[in-house]
Amino acid sequence: SGALLDLNDLLAVDTEWVLIEARDINDSGQIVGWGYVGDDEEKHAFRFTPSSDGIQPGTVEDIGTADPDHVASDAYAINNWGDVALRVLNTNGPIYVGVWQEGEEVDDPPTLTDIGIGSAYPNAMNDFGQIAAQYNGQNHYGFRYSPGVGVETFLSLDGEGAPMEVEDINNSGQVVGGTGFYVGKGKKFRAGVGRYTDGVGIE
Repeated sequence: SGALLDLNDLLAVDTEWVLIEARDINDSGQIVGWGYVGDDEEKHAFRFTPSSDGIQPGTVEDIGTADPDHVASDAYAINNWGDVALRVLNTNGPIYVGVWQEGEEVDDPPTLTDIGIGSAYPNAMNDFGQIAAQYNGQNHYGFRYSPGVGVETFLSLDGEGAPMEVEDINNSGQVVGGTGFYVGKGKKFRAGVGRYTDGVGIE
């Protein structure tokens, strides 16, 4: 049987990190989420990488607040390349979704790129950089973002624009999620789940 581990127990004893929430994990065991660093009361997105031998402490990278204009961040998804999708709070503007990537060469610094989808929630990301995301609030709907294409698919189970929460995306670009919507004069609430496939639509 497995065991539930506290990630904080896998860090170096002198770390300033306190990891609060883990949101996603890739096939290499890298984990993303958010935590606090030192006395800073703002959220910091992190990427945790376990040690290769499982004995030494793992490493934690602060991936959202290196820029002084970024006051808080929260990581939601990681793919098998180690790329991370996160929400970033910028002091000079609204929250935006960024993709954090390591440099192509060993000495290259990592990059954090605003992908232009506003303050959405990037719930999942595949190895091609496609992101299953959603907007909450009054205009609550899910969609798929693809690099070089942008927001391409607005998802609805009933075909009439009912809100759909998207939860995951695979390397084929298939998106899964669920929705709740009102039907009939009695305004009964009906829930549904579905899968979106290119060329097929919602199933």
